[in-house]
Amino acid sequence: MTEQEMNKIIAEVAKVVKTEMKNEIEVKNGRNVTKPLEQTKAKWFRSRKHNSKKGAMSNAFDIYNVSKVWDHVRRLTCYICGVKYVQELEGRMEAEEICDELCQKIYELRKKVVTKEQLGIEAEGYKSGEIVEAEREER
Repeated sequence: MTEQEMNKIIAEVAKVVKTEMKNEIEVKNGRNVTKPLEQTKAKWFRSRKHNSKKGAMSNAFDIYNVSKVWDHVRRLTCYICGVKYVQELEGRMEAEEICDELCQKIYELRKKVVTKEQLGIEAEGYKSGEIVEAEREER
């Protein structure tokens, strides 16, 4: 290997290392950092309007169970991906897809169990609301 080839390789390695260090510093400073599963949680558990905490799952489950549902979805996603913590899902696009599919299935199953009036759903889409008092009495 000639000296020119070695210098070229060293320059390429140095460039890659600098880029990785810059990205690591940005992560530590909090720039451009999104938590794993954040998009799916926002889609299913928060409203599209006004950034409130009301979403499709909030309409399907009462306030005491909606956080438990998210906790179980999060754990199942970690188990399916073979990791122990949500932080280890960073950079895995399949994790978002798996989480979204789990939320979709849970929501569909919940819709089968309760009627549309209890979910607060209209024909055009879901509408913010709470579960009817009758369902609370059944529990």
